Amino acid sequence: MKRNKSRESYNALQQWLIEARNLASAHIVVVLVGNKKDLHEERQVMFLEASQFAQENDLTFIETSALNGENVEETFLKCAKTILSKIESGEIDLECVGPGVEIGSSQLKKCRDEESKRMNRRRYQECSASCRNL
Repeated sequence: MKRNKSRESYNALQQWLIEARNLASAHIVVVLVGNKKDLHEERQVMFLEASQFAQENDLTFIETSALNGENVEETFLKCAKTILSKIESGEIDLECVGPGVEIGSSQLKKCRDEESKRMNRRRYQECSASCRNL
């Protein structure tokens, strides 16, 4: 986002958030990131204003500086910790996860799918055999 577009981008946040929430999982984790924290004199959106928006919209808010790296890593850590917390609390059920983050590698997922198919065939065969004996 360009500096001279900061206010425009901020003003569009509500619409972007609505679109993201409509398109994503109900358990989406959104972090509002204010960049260019190091450019105090050029600030167009005040910390309090962005912080209040985040609070009103149930978002995590953090200010960063890509120039000096301040809070860049912390942004990703906060997001990951929020997701982990939702998993641990049961809000996100990894067995029912839709599109988005998936656990394990695609190879592991393929193996699980194949194992599930084998189990279903075995159950079907056992059920068929039981029904024939009736």
